Amino acid sequence: MLQERFREFARDTGNIGQERVDGVNRLADELINAGHGDAATVAEWKDGLNEAWADLLELIDTRTQILAASFELHKFYHDAKEILGRIADKQKKLPEEVGRDQNTVEMLQRMHNTFEHDIQALGTQVRQLQEDASRLQSAYAGDKADDIQRRESEVMEAWRSLLEACDGRRIRLLDTGDKFRFFSMVRDLMLWMDDVIRLIEAQEKPRDVSSVELLMNNHQGIKAEIDARNDSFTACIELGKALLARKHFASEEIKEKLLQLTDKRKEMIDKWEDRWEWLRLILEVHQFSRDAGVAEAWLLGQEPYLSSREMGQSVDEVEKLIKRHEAFEKSAATWEERFSALERLTTLELLEVRRQQEEEERRRKPPSPEPAVVQQEEAQQQSAATQNGLPSDQDQDSPQVSSTPLYCSFSALSEGGAVF
Repeated sequence: MLQERFREFARDTGNIGQERVDGVNRLADELINAGHGDAATVAEWKDGLNEAWADLLELIDTRTQILAASFELHKFYHDAKEILGRIADKQKKLPEEVGRDQNTVEMLQRMHNTFEHDIQALGTQVRQLQEDASRLQSAYAGDKADDIQRRESEVMEAWRSLLEACDGRRIRLLDTGDKFRFFSMVRDLMLWMDDVIRLIEAQEKPRDVSSVELLMNNHQGIKAEIDARNDSFTACIELGKALLARKHFASEEIKEKLLQLTDKRKEMIDKWEDRWEWLRLILEVHQFSRDAGVAEAWLLGQEPYLSSREMGQSVDEVEKLIKRHEAFEKSAATWEERFSALERLTTLELLEVRRQQEEEERRRKPPSPEPAVVQQEEAQQQSAATQNGLPSDQDQDSPQVSSTPLYCSFSALSEGGAVF
């Protein structure tokens, strides 16, 4: 308002005053040129008038500059106050919610990106305020300069606080999004592993070699599917480790999920391997059963010939019977290797033998006494052995337990059929 009023005053004063001063100067020049008797006084008055007019114009210019400087200062104060208010308003509008699921987090991230884009215009105003403060500080000194510095510091501190809050919220949203993404990956893998485990456990019991081989092919298909998921497991575990490495706010939950995932994966692989070993054992058993059945059928087929009492009634008949018997011996020789293979223990039988041996060892081994009693007895035995010149128990070899292998005999096959 003062600037507007002074601009009108300066305009009116300049226009009217200049005309009057010019008129007085023309009149003075005419009197001086006409040789007026008081020409010296007229010239002196003319010079005094022009000097006063120049002083007035200089004062007007000075006043204009002072008002302009005052306007810039007050505009700086006004802008600083307005920017502080806008920063405070943005700070209040910055939400604390981070979302309850992946979709909510993604929506909040889009909203936060829009929010950060909006405050870019505010950042331009803050930078302009810095430039104004720098220019005003060079024009003022003392309390004014200190006040300008204080106002600028208030704005910059509030601006830094807003930027830190924005960065913190962006990082927290990213962490929350990564957490839900990790949880989603773990949930999908856990559900998939439950399906695989149910598929492994739901396989039917085979009845013959062909059904075992079919089940083994299907089981290998499950293994191929498990191997195909290795990249998914690796990505999930690496994500979890990365979240733990950067000290995620949900580190305890993430650590628990990682343990659940690795334990479930180990359980799935163990079940697959156990089932595979079982199928291999059952395949060997059914192969033995098949081979034993074939061998038994051959034995039963030869029984009528061996029980025959026919000896021949002539030389030709006897020679025919001899040739027939030689053919039988050749055939029996070719079956010898098959019967030898049937006498070898299957893996299932070897495991049963080992189990029986371990049970026998446990039955023979005396119950372990209390630690204090053991130490006292060992000390007594050491002392007695030292006195009698005998070696201690630690130097004596422990007895070995012998075992008699189980086998399937040729006579058992011929009399009782297949054994398995």
